[in-house]
Amino acid sequence: MAARPATLLWGWSPQVAEFVGPDPLAAQLRAFGEQNGLQQFVAEEVPYVLRVAGLSVPLPPVTVTEVGIRLPRFVGLLDDLAWSLDGLTRLNPAWTLTVTDDRRTFTLADPAAQQHFTATADYDDLNRLSGLKMRLGG
Repeated sequence: MAARPATLLWGWSPQVAEFVGPDPLAAQLRAFGEQNGLQQFVAEEVPYVLRVAGLSVPLPPVTVTEVGIRLPRFVGLLDDLAWSLDGLTRLNPAWTLTVTDDRRTFTLADPAAQQHFTATADYDDLNRLSGLKMRLGG
C-alpha cells in the first residue's frame, strides 16, 4: 500500500510478484477484469478505496501472526509502515496497534486470539526504512 496517494498494487503486479512469485488468484482477477472491461482489475495500481463486492470466492481470514510472518517480505513495498499497520487495524476492529512516540516500534495485537507481534524499524538519514526487527508472540 502506498500512503500518498492511498493505492494498492494487485498481486499480479511485477512489483509484488518479484517478491512473492506468481499468484494464480490475482491472475484470475486480472483476466476477469480484461474480459469484462473493469479497469479496477486491469490497472496495476488502484485507489485504496476500491470496494469489491459479489465475489464468488470467499476471502480467507487474516491473523495477526500471518501478518507478522509475511511483513518482512512486503515491507519494502510500503511507503509508510505506521500508516499501513493502522489501515490493518481499521479493517480488523478487534486488533490494536501501539506505536512508540518515535514511530520506530509497532505492536500489532489481536487480544481475542492472543496473538501479537512487535516490529522495530530502523531508518536512514533520508527517513527510508533500512532495517526491521520482528518478534512474534502469542
